[in-house]
This record gives sequence, C-alpha cells and structure tokens, in this order.
Amino acid sequence: MTTLRAHRRGGPEVLVVERAPVPLPAPGEVVLAVHAAAITFDELTWDETWTRDGVNRTPVIPSHEVSGVVSETASGVTDYKPGDEVYGLISFDRDGAAADFVGIVTCLRGCAAAGRADSAASSGRPRRRAPPRLRRWPVAR
Repeated sequence: MTTLRAHRRGGPEVLVVERAPVPLPAPGEVVLAVHAAAITFDELTWDETWTRDGVNRTPVIPSHEVSGVVSETASGVTDYKPGDEVYGLISFDRDGAAADFVGIVTCLRGCAAAGRADSAASSGRPRRRAPPRLRRWPVAR
C-alpha cells in the first residue's frame, strides 16, 4: 500500500511517501480502507507519536482522524463487518491513517475492552493519548 511515513523525529519535512505492507488485524481490530484522514497539527511533536510504552516505534504513520470502509475484521469483532462505512479516532501511539489501509481497535468505551489499558491515565499524567473510537456513518433511509 502507499503510505506517508516518518523514519525519525521531526516536522513535516521528515515525512516521505513510500510503500508499506497492508496491516493485518489483531484480535479485536478491523482494517479500514481509508477514504479520508486528517493530521492533528501537533501530533508530530508528541512522544506518543514516536514511542509506545517507552519503546521507539519508527517508522510511524501520522494522521489519526479517519473515515473509510471496513475491509477486514479479526476474531472478537462483532459490531462491524466488511463494507461498513465508519469514522473514528486512532490512538496516537499506533500507526495513523495516512495510508491506503489502517488497523483500528474497535472498542468504543476506552481501551480495556480490547486489552489495551491506557497507561497515561492510570499513572496520573496528563492524558494526550486518545482512546480509539470507531463509529458507523448514519445511513439515510
């Protein structure tokens, strides 16, 4: 797939267009075919963009606001099926949606349901990491 990635910290000048593998959904996740994505102005300056649990995770894919169509679901996903049109917010410590496809945790009420506790919230630090949210587009009948 085609993606926008950064291999080192920096601003927009470190972003490159390149090929990357299509993500495979882990349990509790879906893969979306991305139709639109938006980048948060400051996300390239946040530690959560570049690390997960203190470990460097470069190269990173920015752009954590997304809309698209579910292309694949993993085990444990019952609320979504291929073809569902959805939009959502991806946690900043995961790859974003500046790509043809993105994997998203589908939990709607925080991360615990999908086995991803939010360490920032539990440590008392200010929370910048957004919980993953995935919603269906309303369908006019």
